[in-house]
Amino acid sequence: MGLFKGLLDTFINKTSSLQKNMELISHPVFIKEFCKENVQIEDLQNIMITLDDEEKKERISRDITYLKQGMFGEQNVFFELKNANIPFLCLHDIRLEYEGLSAQIDFLILTKQYICILETKQLQGNIDVNKEGNFIRVYTDKLGKTTRSGMYSPVEQNRKHVNLVKKILKEKFNIDKMPVKSLIVMANPKTIIRKSYAPEEIQEQIIRAENLESYLSKWIDEIDYNLKEDEVFNIANYLKESHKPITFDYNAKYKLDEKTSNFNSNKSKMEKYEKQKSHKIVKDEEVLMKCKEIQSDDVNTLREQLKKFRLETSKRENIRAYFVFNNDEMESLIEKRPQSEKELLKVRGFGEKKVEKYGKEILNILKN
Repeated sequence: MGLFKGLLDTFINKTSSLQKNMELISHPVFIKEFCKENVQIEDLQNIMITLDDEEKKERISRDITYLKQGMFGEQNVFFELKNANIPFLCLHDIRLEYEGLSAQIDFLILTKQYICILETKQLQGNIDVNKEGNFIRVYTDKLGKTTRSGMYSPVEQNRKHVNLVKKILKEKFNIDKMPVKSLIVMANPKTIIRKSYAPEEIQEQIIRAENLESYLSKWIDEIDYNLKEDEVFNIANYLKESHKPITFDYNAKYKLDEKTSNFNSNKSKMEKYEKQKSHKIVKDEEVLMKCKEIQSDDVNTLREQLKKFRLETSKRENIRAYFVFNNDEMESLIEKRPQSEKELLKVRGFGEKKVEKYGKEILNILKN
């Protein structure tokens, strides 16, 4: 216990310098920043260079695709959080270990009223949640064949994370009444979520990324709890300092050995691997093309600019964001990229009034 107390005192001391620069939590502050780089993706890409086994390369390629999809979804959620008009502290990609339990958390939000754990899902296809609360992924391929497959419940996954955070709050900070919320954030705007038959408790936890701000804001208004700011900072810094990145045993997972990887015998591949590792150069265009959900940097930037314009306009006019344009209309803008008001009128959802009101600013975004 003496060791833990010493660590806790250290975290509290570190907090004081941060608080001097910020007397009030008045806007989103990232205590642990969002990072676009992913060490696991880079490791796997470098390992692929050394392999001759096509089956193993295909498996690693598939895993890289899934990881990139996840990162893309988290980037969308980060954008929504960064532009939210809500006072909170946030930690991204935090992994906690405590008394034999562990939790890998995408985003952890701390306010004076509550803590919220966000699990981000960037899924292809649609999601059905039945009356038992089971999640079923429904995917239709290019040939029209529909496949239904079960998936591990992200609600159950987050429940374990919530319990771990509650345990830390109680045993490390003597806080046992602070609400710890759970949200499953669907980051793919094309995913249809059918949850009307699911238990109400589960329905309330599943939201779209564009609705995230309204949920977080609503809880601040509704929850009758108020933690002191210094305690919020103490908790945030303790969790940040407690972060323990996971280590990956690639040899065990992919059954890599000297024979299959040809790591030692192929000198040219080895030199290429070391060069890429030392300079952190990642080249994997083939894998990137396979990932349909990973958009080009140009498209990502354009989407973020349009979302930012939509958010700022909705706040200025005190209207719902989708009244400016909804996600489908935004995707049509990105796809067609009109360069004049005449072309903008041809985009679905943009009539004369909307073009007259927002056309000039939208066209400026699309032209830049």
